[in-house]
Amino acid sequence: MKVLFSCGAILFRKEAGKILYLLLDTGNRWDLPKGLREENENEEEVVIREVFEETGIKDLKFLDFKRKVSFMFKVDGQLVAKEVVLILAQTKEKEVKVSFEHKAFKWCGYEEVIELIKFKNYQDTIRRANDYLEKYL
Repeated sequence: MKVLFSCGAILFRKEAGKILYLLLDTGNRWDLPKGLREENENEEEVVIREVFEETGIKDLKFLDFKRKVSFMFKVDGQLVAKEVVLILAQTKEKEVKVSFEHKAFKWCGYEEVIELIKFKNYQDTIRRANDYLEKYL
């Protein structure tokens, strides 16, 4: 079985006392900025590269919150396992330059993120990240 390793960000910024999360429209679903890990990259390096490639955002401050999400899917009838490490990161940048991989972006409050993200394991991870932010910010 093929195994893929990705890293991504639960990227947020504060505006007028509210926490806003960044979601990207892939064309079929809303998702977090993330991508495959390249050889010799650590998790933070992947997140920095992928967030910049997909959004143009350079300003990232990593928080002490990291979770692994695992799932399986089929490609051409073959089962693929995927592990995605999601790291909570803050930015002060508001402007987003969406890459060719995405159709649009949206800064959303927590409730909207939970509504737009369809995968339960991602919802659970975002819920925990939001709880962490409410406790420590």
